Amino acid sequence: MLRDLCSCFSQRPKVDSCTDSYLIQGALIEKVNGIYHRQGNLMDGVPCYRNGAGVLLFRYRMASGASFWYLSSQSNNLNSSEGDYYRVKSESVRPTLADWSCSHCPDGRGPAPVISLIINNNSNNNDGADSGPDPCSKSSLSADVLLLPGGDETAFDISVSLLSGSLLGTVPVCPSSTCLQVKFALRPFLQERRYVTKLIFGEQVLDDLQTVKDLQLEPDSSLQAIAQEADCIVRDAGVPEVNGNYIRQDELMAGAPCYVNEHGTLLFRYRFTRWHYWYFSRGSGDLQKSEGDYFRVKTEELEPPATGWVSASCLAGRDPCPTVMLF
Repeated sequence: MLRDLCSCFSQRPKVDSCTDSYLIQGALIEKVNGIYHRQGNLMDGVPCYRNGAGVLLFRYRMASGASFWYLSSQSNNLNSSEGDYYRVKSESVRPTLADWSCSHCPDGRGPAPVISLIINNNSNNNDGADSGPDPCSKSSLSADVLLLPGGDETAFDISVSLLSGSLLGTVPVCPSSTCLQVKFALRPFLQERRYVTKLIFGEQVLDDLQTVKDLQLEPDSSLQAIAQEADCIVRDAGVPEVNGNYIRQDELMAGAPCYVNEHGTLLFRYRFTRWHYWYFSRGSGDLQKSEGDYFRVKTEELEPPATGWVSASCLAGRDPCPTVMLF
């Protein structure tokens, strides 16, 4: 695949100055996830974006005239398909938010990512390279950072209250906003370690993939939220499903507590004949088999260790290995 990567500074397309960052989540290739900031140059005559791991989000026009948005490694030769993770066919001057695929991308691996627009009303520098505090840290996700799908959809506000009746926060949504995006947008309203585990509309507990359109929400609609405090936070794992907030379960496994995160990943202790391991594994798999194992560490401790995890002998694992913060 040939790419014309010429920079053109003579004419910039009209792009709202408050919508020049994008949040990418859920990609199986962990380095693809993160927040993408607009760069100073153009690619195919439209803005391009880069995250902290050096992955580029940009548009390319084929010789046939068809345009694609790509997520590719900046360190690779952009004149070949090597280093391509995901792509989507689109003529849009902004990154397309849906229908991404790893098809024809040699380094891609499903599932494809979920992309959201970030509106930051305090943004003053839209053309420079990455700057300011780490955008992935919780402190930078303040209440004036709003996560929305893009395009021409009309935004409106919905309010979210706790079961106690107290208002948690008001967030803007569009018809294609998912419940998962609403949960993320509520994080700045919660104290450290607390996160929304469930959203409720009427008497219905909502699924993460349900959209505002699915639920027929209207302006000034309200949801209820169940928030919990994490007993354990896991970060830095090369498998996205391992990262997140873990809640301690009532049952014991091999004489130690076990934990589960919002993706259903289990953190538990397993006893072999002569020694013990702590494991991260798929909650839906057979825990007697290694197919669903992500990471493990050999230890006799009754609590999961902070470091020392490996992906060796774990068929679903992929480096880097996680770090664990237990409370």
